[in-house]
Amino acid sequence: MKNLAYFCAYAPLPLLSSCGFRPLRVLPTENAPEAAGQWLHDNMCPHVKRLLDRAVAGELPKLDAVLVVNSCDPMRRLADAWR
Repeated sequence: MKNLAYFCAYAPLPLLSSCGFRPLRVLPTENAPEAAGQWLHDNMCPHVKRLLDRAVAGELPKLDAVLVVNSCDPMRRLADAWR
């Protein structure tokens, strides 16, 4: 199975699993470095900023795909920064 990271509770997990992915929920950590400011505005949601911080710091497992759900504006900005 391929590892797929997702960040939001609105991700369609049964659909992802049926497509052959192993969904891995990525959560922020309190002690993440604050590097996301290079890509996201300072007043952006801290949840989203810490998710990007974890990715930049290399704290995520090997991923084959990433799903960013269109659930809020900060998540859309996370998708922009991820590209």
